Amino acid sequence: MSDPSDLALTAARSALAELELGQTKSAAWYGLWALERNPTCGLAWAVLSRIVLEVTQDPLATLATQRALRLGLPDPERAEVERFHRIDLWTRGLLAHDSGQPLLPVHAFEHPEHFRETNRLATWLANETGAWADDDGAARALTRLAASLADAWVVPDDVDQPLRDPAPWKPTAAFLRWSQADPAPKARSTSTPAAEEKVVVLSDHWMEQSIMSLGAQSSFDLALERAQEWAQLRPDKVRPKAALVRVLHAQRAVAERDQAVEALLGLGTRDLNELEEARLALGELELWGPQVRLLDQMNRVAPGHPVILTNRGVALLQLGREEEGAQDLEAALVADPDHGPALANLGLQRMKDDEYVAARRLLERAVVVAPDQAQVRVYLAACKNNQDDRAGAMVELEKALELEPSHAQARQLLEELRARGPVAKA
Repeated sequence: MSDPSDLALTAARSALAELELGQTKSAAWYGLWALERNPTCGLAWAVLSRIVLEVTQDPLATLATQRALRLGLPDPERAEVERFHRIDLWTRGLLAHDSGQPLLPVHAFEHPEHFRETNRLATWLANETGAWADDDGAARALTRLAASLADAWVVPDDVDQPLRDPAPWKPTAAFLRWSQADPAPKARSTSTPAAEEKVVVLSDHWMEQSIMSLGAQSSFDLALERAQEWAQLRPDKVRPKAALVRVLHAQRAVAERDQAVEALLGLGTRDLNELEEARLALGELELWGPQVRLLDQMNRVAPGHPVILTNRGVALLQLGREEEGAQDLEAALVADPDHGPALANLGLQRMKDDEYVAARRLLERAVVVAPDQAQVRVYLAACKNNQDDRAGAMVELEKALELEPSHAQARQLLEELRARGPVAKA
């Protein structure tokens, strides 16, 4: 009988051969077959990582490559895997290049001496691993994700989080037949790969950092040029268009900015993470009308979500559409009665409407569900003060300053209340 480690390595190399031919499903099958024979086969982990990365960009792929490098990789594949990993880390902003450029020729990644770890790397890896409890949890999730993409294992439909659930997954009938037939090894191509001199790699992270840096230096023309380039390179993505809106806003190019906003709103993406990127940009620039339209899109993707309703309610209030804004905040609290931001913002609106009893009830609940939010305590202090509860207001302001000593509004209001003299005892 052949050694399981040798069988696994041969299968992992077969997976690479299939990957070169664009046969992603077959490559994944070989990789999974290899791990069944030897769970410590570093090359098999590297192959599955590359498949998941190319298809989904999921951080699990990065963690799996880290695992592959720890387990060890054979020559000549080690240098190849290290290069792909270098590209992945750099595009995520976890490695920096000496040039500082957001676009690099692909051959630049053959020179590790020009890259250095950023101070984000260790924290990022720890956070992403911790999200799966530990390294083994992340590895299990990665194999399941690869298996589901390749129709190799049956995804259970009776659990809420199948990637996390400890119960094992079963192989599909097709994968079981294939694996039991002792799949024949595949040889990698011996032809010389096409020249890559003109191939470039873009890091969205470093492009965004570059634009922000140019804007901070008031180099708006260069920032605009780079934002336009990014938008052309990523025509279907939100972040480049959001960056373009920011730069045009900083230049006070209102007509061009509004045109860029329309392009942003017209993308039609249903990815809530991307839509949130756009919402943050519009909110940062106080473009409340476009933000409401964007939140309408988000609400169509996830109807009745309390976070979306709260954000839309706040934007509507900023536009002076107080009745509609309050209705959204009330709807958010129907969906989640303990949603802190909805409680705080509706409480603030009730204060503006001189409805202090209702406001105090909402704000007191907001403090209970979010006791570490200094601003909410300031709102509650203002409400109590307007109800002639100066002592209670001062207590809230003191607690706010304990949480956030530099909170200027809390300090000023507390000084004003203390200046009125001693508080009468009840």
